[in-house]
Amino acid sequence: MPKTMPKHTKRKSNNYKCDGSCGKANCRFIKKGFPSKCDLQRHLGRDKHVCPVCSELLTWGSGTLYRHFRGKHQKLLNANDGCPKHNIPNKRSKLKVPDGLKEYKDPFYYLKEKIRICIISDHQRFKDLEKSIEKYQEINNQDKVRYYTNILANYADVVEKTDQNIHQFATQWLRYLVQTKRMDTFQHESGLIFAYHFQKHGGLFGISLDRKHNDYPHFDGSRNAFQNVRDVRLCLNTSCNPLMHYKDFKQSVLEQIKLPSTLDLNILMHRKSICYRSISHIWNSKRKVKNQVEHVLLKNMFGDLKNFKSYCKKVLEDQDYRCAITGIYLLNGMYDTMPDEEKVFAMSINAIDPKVGHVKGNIEWVCRFINVINAEKNKKVHHKDDPPNGWTKELFEKYFLG
Repeated sequence: MPKTMPKHTKRKSNNYKCDGSCGKANCRFIKKGFPSKCDLQRHLGRDKHVCPVCSELLTWGSGTLYRHFRGKHQKLLNANDGCPKHNIPNKRSKLKVPDGLKEYKDPFYYLKEKIRICIISDHQRFKDLEKSIEKYQEINNQDKVRYYTNILANYADVVEKTDQNIHQFATQWLRYLVQTKRMDTFQHESGLIFAYHFQKHGGLFGISLDRKHNDYPHFDGSRNAFQNVRDVRLCLNTSCNPLMHYKDFKQSVLEQIKLPSTLDLNILMHRKSICYRSISHIWNSKRKVKNQVEHVLLKNMFGDLKNFKSYCKKVLEDQDYRCAITGIYLLNGMYDTMPDEEKVFAMSINAIDPKVGHVKGNIEWVCRFINVINAEKNKKVHHKDDPPNGWTKELFEKYFLG
């Protein structure tokens, strides 16, 4: 056993509550709830199954029925221990944690889930690219057609989402992390010193797979599967892809802090500028904030886009056009022509408390690399010891200036 183990915390949320249909007077599970949907179904008596052959009543979910059928009615099974006639699925061989990695069982299964999501994302991107090509062909925008066609060519051999592929990639990834001593605190190639969190609620510090080049999928079957991915903390895995443009990102940030402002106020609110696009994007947001579409929330508060734009501009002025977290002078330019490496430090609107939305008193301007996906608003259960989901001045000083 190693002296240190990766940060992986399991917790039970008891999020599945009884709706009172169990028929039990003063049911304590109406408030307490269950940690899983299966437990709730069992409590409500909805997990009972009848064997289609011998009519024996079985509880504890469909898995119990399958085990009963395979044990009592073996003559009806096919070579894969299934019976299509009675809806008994073929038995899948369970892929276990490889030898030598069993002490990292929880991180291994967490990595498998991350890989599964990445492969699904690759296949969805393939479909989205096809739709974009069709869209721009209809309006005869050949520049966009060529652009998306060239990207689509990179997705010609996307890895299929199979249990074997996911298991194989997770094994390779975990062995690499163990061999390179990245399962505890270490110095990342970005220049930052940190430790990964192998947990769903890992926040800024959760481990993730970052694409080295955004125009390629995470996994390509015709090449080395890990040719286009690197492990990073979630806080560095953003749409502006900072590690793609800056090898020693920590040093690049420190150099950017020293630079004077180059902001041209004459184009600040140009319709194609990053500043204007940021405001417009938030104004038209369809995400839900407290069960209300954010656009409707903002319209009720500000009236129209002009007032919202004026408020955002005032916040930017009050910040002296600096990032509220890093103090870096924010960059602006035309989105279509601004170099991608400069977009890393371009201005972006952030909701200080993501659960509240981009409302008055809850808006700040930050560098794009600071504006990471904040999962706080998606949590069903909040724990006081959960890692942070968004950057703060204190965290920035600790990891970049410390």
